[in-house]
Amino acid sequence: MNNSEFDEHAVKAFCNGMLPASVYRKMYEVAKSAPVPVIVEVGTAHAAGTVSLALGLRDSGRAGKVYTFEKIFGGSREAFGGVDENVAIIKRNISHFGVSDMVELVVGDVSETAGAVPGDTELGLLCIDADGAIDRDFALFFDRLAEGAPLVVDDIRDTARVKAMGFKGLGLAVAIDQKHRLGYRLLSVFKRHGLVDEGELCGSDTWFGCKGQGKFADIPAVEVLEVYRSLTFSDAMVSGVPLRARLAAMARRTLPEATIRRLRRIESGEK
Repeated sequence: MNNSEFDEHAVKAFCNGMLPASVYRKMYEVAKSAPVPVIVEVGTAHAAGTVSLALGLRDSGRAGKVYTFEKIFGGSREAFGGVDENVAIIKRNISHFGVSDMVELVVGDVSETAGAVPGDTELGLLCIDADGAIDRDFALFFDRLAEGAPLVVDDIRDTARVKAMGFKGLGLAVAIDQKHRLGYRLLSVFKRHGLVDEGELCGSDTWFGCKGQGKFADIPAVEVLEVYRSLTFSDAMVSGVPLRARLAAMARRTLPEATIRRLRRIESGEK
């Protein structure tokens, strides 16, 4: 397979990819040109990114390895079953694209399993798509990257998200997701200290950049702590249409029909 034959749409579809197909194309391209054919990925999901990275290495003509770390609990994974079911899906997807021999899947919290990558191994690319705590992943792997090595970090946007989870009595239960904002603000600190260049976004919020001259070990811990503290009070984006529908449903259950008719007339501009 060469660059023109890589089919990002097929990878996205077969592996339940959550990112735009253009992101998988770019992941393939940066892996193909990585200075060292050893890649670390934090956050496997169902391996759309893993496959793209591995195919890029393979098509560079070099023997390489993708170490991919996935804790497999919480979030969208639970819809597909437990650990065993998700591992089976990941391995099936990797095998389908013929890169099983190039991928080492490491299951568990990366803080506890990072030793799966030999300590003296130089890395050619770091790809992060996990929980927003990118300082953890930089601490584990960044200083081992080759000079000028590419980095990929997903969910980089200075916004928080609110998701309606359902009603509890007359109250609306919500989940507040600050993952994107956390990653955005941590990455801003890393840019300021020269760890990475400005880079660019691909798709809506996947950042591609390169390693700079700074070292993660030199980042003042207080600056990372301040990022987490900055999330104590925050604004957020809420999806208006689903929320309005939920509120309307609640109103239909609790308000008299005559009141509902009156509110509809007011909303439509009637007297």
